[in-house]
Amino acid sequence: MRGDAMADELYGVTKKAWKDYEYIRQGARINMNSSYVHALAGITREQHGAILKHYSEMAEKWKDTP
Repeated sequence: MRGDAMADELYGVTKKAWKDYEYIRQGARINMNSSYVHALAGITREQHGAILKHYSEMAEKWKDTP
């Protein structure tokens, strides 16, 4: 499901889930395609897959949010 431009959710991924994923991505030296990344970030497998698939769009949407 795709959220609208003002929503804090996109493709089933919340802004918080995105930030949690980004925290792991920026601080860790692991392959972000690994099956255990979702556990490290505290997100679901579905959210992890959506982030991988729509990373650029989410990065653009939430890049400057605290």
